[in-house]
Amino acid sequence: MAELAQQQQLQQLIFLMVSMSTNNNEETNGLDMFKEGLFANPDSALEQLGPIFQSIYPSESQSKFKQQVDIFVKKKDAEILNICGNNKEASMLVMPGLTNTASMLSGINFDSTEAQLNIKALNTRLQVSGKTLYDKSAELLKLKRTYLNVEMAIQKVKACSEVMETIREFSEKVTDKKYYHAIKILENLKVYHLPKVKEYKFGKLLESSIVDMENKLQEVVNSDKNKWLHEMNHTTHEIGVMTMRRMERRQRAWKSRGEDAGIQRYVSPVVEFVLDEESEDQEHYTIDLKPFFQCLNINTKLGHQAEFRRDFINDRQGQYDNIRPKPDMLDSWTIGPFENMLYDLAGFFIMEHKLYTSSQDFRAKSDVDTLWELTIQDLLKLLTPKVQQLRQNPSLQKAVHDLFESFTYIMEEYSYNVRELRDIMPLLLL
Repeated sequence: MAELAQQQQLQQLIFLMVSMSTNNNEETNGLDMFKEGLFANPDSALEQLGPIFQSIYPSESQSKFKQQVDIFVKKKDAEILNICGNNKEASMLVMPGLTNTASMLSGINFDSTEAQLNIKALNTRLQVSGKTLYDKSAELLKLKRTYLNVEMAIQKVKACSEVMETIREFSEKVTDKKYYHAIKILENLKVYHLPKVKEYKFGKLLESSIVDMENKLQEVVNSDKNKWLHEMNHTTHEIGVMTMRRMERRQRAWKSRGEDAGIQRYVSPVVEFVLDEESEDQEHYTIDLKPFFQCLNINTKLGHQAEFRRDFINDRQGQYDNIRPKPDMLDSWTIGPFENMLYDLAGFFIMEHKLYTSSQDFRAKSDVDTLWELTIQDLLKLLTPKVQQLRQNPSLQKAVHDLFESFTYIMEEYSYNVRELRDIMPLLLL
């Protein structure tokens, strides 16, 4: 019974110390609880141990008390071991889940680390790919600009090639004397092609070349005009010969009819021409004015009509001066020079009549009338002093009279004023 009482006293002492430790510090952990309970309040602990020791020593039960303390200690050790064992079992139940969770967390951590590395690697690749894409985009943009520049250059070269082809075509037309086509090509160059290339140096060259081309065309056309005028010198002579011989035949026929009828009076050659038109086999002649009108048209389109008109008048004046009557034509007492002069004058004024009736805006009748008045005065100056001399040579006198009469009638037929010429004709027969 004494042993049981000692065990109970020791148990109460432990509870007291634990209780005191708990009251003093509620936050103290379980491992320090007994230590803190024992030393936190030693006076209270001695008060509890006092009665125990008081009961031990008088009875000389120290060894037994020590045994009880050992038993109590072993008992508590057993309890502690029991408690630890229960906790170990609980921990063993919890640990697999924790282990799995830790494994999962470790796996997640590994996966996240690997994912992070993959993301970094992917980011690096994306940056490299992005730079490559940027470089390719920049290169593509550069190529696109180059393509546009090349395309523009092709268009400009094509335009320049068209210009060169047009210039070549112009040269061909001029060489082939197709001047109307050539002037149209020039207009096309100025209106259509030149604006396309004017901003370039080639355009400046083309602009100056167009002026040269115009000058070349004008030069070639005027050269053809001069050639035509030169040929007309021979043609007008033939026309004069043809018309005067026809008039001579006509006059002989009228004189023959008049003598047969006993009629001797002047009959206008205009009336004779109408009467003989159906019965006479006429020798036809043609004055080709195409080169003249072609040259006039080209110069008009080039803006040189006034210059062309002035040059043409001067050219015709020069031709007239070459065939103009000269006072000494009958000094040799031969009819040849006088006859050729009348042939030339007849052809010249027939052509002038054709010119001013075909192009009244270009060749004024007043200009031709001025030349005609000069011709009349020159003929009068030639014949009037020779009347007395011609009477000394009847055959020459008659030849001069007949030629002059045919010339006068022809000029009257072409509407020239021949009153003064008719007035001198009777003097040539006296």
